[in-house]
Amino acid sequence: MKTATLTWTLVAITLSAVLQTAQAASELIGKRVVNTYDVTLYLDPEKGLAYAMKDWKFLRYSYNDRKPKISYAMDRVEADPQSTPEEPVVIQMESKTYPAELSEEEHCYAAFTEVLGRLLYYAASAKNLDDKQYFHLANVITLDKHKKPGPPGVITCTIPDHGSTSMYARGQVSVK
Repeated sequence: MKTATLTWTLVAITLSAVLQTAQAASELIGKRVVNTYDVTLYLDPEKGLAYAMKDWKFLRYSYNDRKPKISYAMDRVEADPQSTPEEPVVIQMESKTYPAELSEEEHCYAAFTEVLGRLLYYAASAKNLDDKQYFHLANVITLDKHKKPGPPGVITCTIPDHGSTSMYARGQVSVK
């Protein structure tokens, strides 16, 4: 019972951290493309963040009272964003084999949860943030296996016929 109470407290703290998600929905959301050796899904970032909020590992960012604010790239995506010491660009990757009982969407949301958690961790590390410091992870976008940006406003997820799913994500960190 104490674990459930603690979990909901952490969820409330994290939600009150003013996480921002995409305002406008992309026309690609829900699209499924079957390729020769894989399937590509275009998923809703808001649902991806909601899925992440249920994951205990993802919620660990509440322990140090760090207050992340996340915004997704909605209108355009720069192919090569400028990385400066004030606002570094962070890229992170997750490669993992997920259980077969997960649906394709859950498979992708699990990968997104992992890569977003790593992106948040390295974003905070890149700025050497103090524990209670607010930061903004802006223009979060998923990348393809060649680290090319996918379309803005969606989570792009490619599930191979065999092997592990790899997902890259990029964001620009600022302390504002």
